[in-house]
Formats: sequence, structure tokens, C-alpha cells
Amino acid sequence: MNKKYERYINYIVNELETPFFINMRDNYGLSEKEYELVLSKIYDQSVTIEGNNVYDNNDNNIYYENSDGEIIDNR
Repeated sequence: MNKKYERYINYIVNELETPFFINMRDNYGLSEKEYELVLSKIYDQSVTIEGNNVYDNNDNNIYYENSDGEIIDNR
């Protein structure tokens, strides 16, 4: 990852507020491919995303956001 892109991602990680998916898309213009990168840094571990669910390394659901932005954050 180039330095400029890395700084941009780190900026997003430090500024991002819930609802994560809506804000990553609407406020930062990220693609869905970039969501895992940002959320992995937020949760300080590798995450996987399936739909609107975020799972940790142990397949525990650690975050859910519906299409209206209602969230369940299990951090």
C-alpha cells in the first residue's frame, strides 16, 4: 500500500463514526472492497464481512448494521 493511501485509510480509521458502512460509503466514498481494511484497523484484528455483519477471527459477530443505520456493536 502506498504511503498516501495508507495515510488516507488511517485518517478514516481515526475519524469514522457509526454507522460504519453508511459513513464509509457516503462520507468517504470507499468501495466495499476497502471496508475490511478499515474495520480490521478499527477492531485491531482481521475481520470478515458478510452482508452487514462483521466477524472477528473466531467467527463471532462483532458488529451489525441494518440498511437504516441501526447498529449492534459487540466490541
